[in-house]
Amino acid sequence: MGVDMMKRVAAFIFGALLLCVTPAVAAPLQAYSRLPAIADVAISDDGQMIAYIASRNEQQTVVVRQIGGDVLQSIALNNVKLRGVQWAGSDYVIIEASTTEAVRNVTRIGEMFQAVSLNIRTGETAQFVSRSRGDQSYLNVLMGGITTGIYEGEPVAYVMALAASESSIQWRYDLVRVNLRNGWTYTHQMGGETARDFLVRQDGAVLARENYDQEQSRWTLAIRQGSGWREVQSLNIPIDTPGIAGFSSDGSALLERFFDEEGQVWRARPISLSSGEIGAPLQGQGDDTIVFNRSGQMVGQIVSFDPPRYAFLDRGLQENWDGIIDAFQGAVVRLVSATPDFSRLVVRVEGRQFSGDYFLFDAAAGRLSPIGASYPEIPSAELAEVRAIRYAAADGLSIGAYLTLPVGREPRNLPLIVMPHGGPQSRDNRGFNWLSQALASRGYAVLQPNFRGSSGEGRAFVEAAYGEWGRKMQTDLSDGVAYLAAEGIADPQRVCILGGSYGGYAAIAGVTLQQGIYRCAVAIAGVFDLEEMLDPRVIGTRSSTMRYWTRYMAVDGPGDPRLDAISTVRAAANGNAPVLLIHGRDDTVAQYSQSTAMESALRRAGRSVELVQLRAEDHWLSSGATRTQALTAAVNFLERNNPPN
Repeated sequence: MGVDMMKRVAAFIFGALLLCVTPAVAAPLQAYSRLPAIADVAISDDGQMIAYIASRNEQQTVVVRQIGGDVLQSIALNNVKLRGVQWAGSDYVIIEASTTEAVRNVTRIGEMFQAVSLNIRTGETAQFVSRSRGDQSYLNVLMGGITTGIYEGEPVAYVMALAASESSIQWRYDLVRVNLRNGWTYTHQMGGETARDFLVRQDGAVLARENYDQEQSRWTLAIRQGSGWREVQSLNIPIDTPGIAGFSSDGSALLERFFDEEGQVWRARPISLSSGEIGAPLQGQGDDTIVFNRSGQMVGQIVSFDPPRYAFLDRGLQENWDGIIDAFQGAVVRLVSATPDFSRLVVRVEGRQFSGDYFLFDAAAGRLSPIGASYPEIPSAELAEVRAIRYAAADGLSIGAYLTLPVGREPRNLPLIVMPHGGPQSRDNRGFNWLSQALASRGYAVLQPNFRGSSGEGRAFVEAAYGEWGRKMQTDLSDGVAYLAAEGIADPQRVCILGGSYGGYAAIAGVTLQQGIYRCAVAIAGVFDLEEMLDPRVIGTRSSTMRYWTRYMAVDGPGDPRLDAISTVRAAANGNAPVLLIHGRDDTVAQYSQSTAMESALRRAGRSVELVQLRAEDHWLSSGATRTQALTAAVNFLERNNPPN
């Protein structure tokens, strides 16, 4: 399909959308907070069917339908949260889901990820890791990604699982094989207490394994040599360990993701599966993401994140992709699924008039066809502009950020909401964000800074955050406020801060550790008592998780008195603005007790605080009903304390 033809197709789609939208008033908040109407679209191996998660009236279903034709299957799984779908050939769809529950012999409740296979011909389902054959039994919990294949003529899935024990809390991690037809689970490759991952082909051949001993900070990589194993790497590394990524393009080597000390970036490099020889790192920018086919072999890389830029090894595929990008020029386009030969691609488009819309590209027919919109109730003309900006922090560090501007208002002296992301080692991007778009629809400008410690800016940028939790990581946000005020875009007297997870911490730090910047603060699922967060009974005394957090906080552990200076629960008396706390009761990442402790501390100090409890909700606002509850409470609070008009 030529670029000109693709542009005409895209122009038609844009025009059709625009003809339908002349909104007189903003869409209701529920249009933004409902779960996506369609999500996680995956195409079958034969390219004739798609599977996806549909949501309507708070009911999630997995739908399988012929492309351009009838629905073949529609299934709802009760009392679980649907997380994703993938195809295994053209007869089975694997459905991933999670529940919040306790695991045998583990006192802490956690989010347990599980899976079932759906036979699209019969409608029958089989649960993973629930029916073990042989002497070993396994917990019905996924411990890693799923590889599909054919083993002795049967469709199977390979996945890491926990070997169950009635009398001990010492688990063994094995690679298991699940028969997709009946759910029977077999030990495919025994692992061990320190096993972390295996490299397995679709035919079941296990070619490499990695282990990590957290107590000893020892990481090892071994490759299969006959009936045994040959260790090819052994490293003492407390954090940022390497990892198996997949196969090279010809399948002769594994690709290892590692931290390049010289270049101070994450890279990938091949390691021969026959000799163990380590090859030169792949060319490209830091933090590359590899694109694999369904056999786990490399077909390309994402060499930049904003917007995502793909570099494919196959010239024809690259030309097709470049044509798709040109057709949606100005929007953010991501590849989400493809047939094994990449002749049919599913892409997700965000930005301009798109709120996460899915399209099918058919190379043979030279056609781009719409599949469905994630947020069909939001008029395309109501989608706010998102600008990429940069500003200097107080110490000169360049901070990238995204500024969402309300539709129909001149970008002068606008009321502003600062919205730091969670993580903190993650990032915001230019794509559609339901929360920032909802706030912009109410008249606010929204600033999303990728403060120091965020990913995607190279290793030095991450390391600039070490020891700066509650310090420069915090002032990076307020430096963005000062920049927008100096540019005349934001009114510095009408600024609030809202964030979730680490962003929730940053929101409360903005009105306790800092003063005089924000008129109010909203924290969703935040952490405020850092000593409780570092509880060794939860994350382990000598775990990589403990080392990860203490590196950011520059403390020796949960008993370090230096935590008091950056724990907002200890700084409640310094609070100088109204606070809204929103937290799910089933949050297993940031405990609900974090918000009750913060509320109590603020009340004791005589400060204004409200707490909204989200029943049966986790850390990620997985329910549309509680997302709406949280958004409504946040908007009402912001409009009272920082009116947009």
